[in-house]
Amino acid sequence: MNIRPATEHDIPELLTLKPNHEEFIYRGRLKEMSRGESVFLVAEDDGHLVGMSLLCYYGKATYPQYPDIRDIYVHEGKRSAGIGSELIHICEELSRAKG
Repeated sequence: MNIRPATEHDIPELLTLKPNHEEFIYRGRLKEMSRGESVFLVAEDDGHLVGMSLLCYYGKATYPQYPDIRDIYVHEGKRSAGIGSELIHICEELSRAKG
């Protein structure tokens, strides 16, 4: 398994991974990431996306100074394999590194 930042090339597969999201949502996440406001991660296994997470550095309105994992999703067939835990672990490491 490989966890990496999402790219524009991932959008078609993201739309099938989590079909209740529309393309503009993923494009917005990529724009936030390009501005340094967040990190949009994808998990790949055997060349296919099996999970994703969105870490926002600015947090929620009530606690903007704390980072917030806004979205985390793992394909139903890949759950209980540690993918979600690894996504959370990487988000925690990125938050610590950001300060």
